[in-house]
Amino acid sequence: MIPLRRLFAGDVSWSVLALARRGAGTVPTVRVSSSSTTDRNGSQNAGKPREVCASMRQVKTSPMKLNLVAKLIRGLSVNDALAQVKFCEKKASKFVETTLLDAQRRAEQTFDLDPLNLHVVESFVGKGSYLKRIRYHGRGQFGVMHKYYAHYFLTLREGPAPPKKKRAKTDHKSFVTRKLILAGPRSIPNSL
Repeated sequence: MIPLRRLFAGDVSWSVLALARRGAGTVPTVRVSSSSTTDRNGSQNAGKPREVCASMRQVKTSPMKLNLVAKLIRGLSVNDALAQVKFCEKKASKFVETTLLDAQRRAEQTFDLDPLNLHVVESFVGKGSYLKRIRYHGRGQFGVMHKYYAHYFLTLREGPAPPKKKRAKTDHKSFVTRKLILAGPRSIPNSL
């Protein structure tokens, strides 16, 4: 992995760093591992596919809602993932789209990767912090309401997307008939 101070040397403006320090949260951060890097032992990581990792922290949505959109793009090529997210009508899709576009732009500009030859390897959500607020009930009572935040993580890898595994279809009709045959003859109680 490339140390962050070398990765962001002269690349990030001071306004973005100030936003990140203030806790704006929606500033995408990027972690990159490429085939030209060396590990701790000094050996080259030749032959490994190059990856670009992006994340968006403290997104103002619940992790379950964000995960619905994150599951849509797993294993797709970047163009297919962008098409899926663009036509998704959920609020969380705009967070996924900005992170995906930022990771694609970084891969193209900083690491000279072909944007048409990238696919989504990982797309997952982590739990963020939450705020406690008061929810008022009748007769002077109240309850506690939680306002959730989430973290979104994305990894793009160079190369074509792997083929999807086909699941075996279950024939529900034969499944039910087999179950009835194994159960044996049925008698209906209290019938004539």
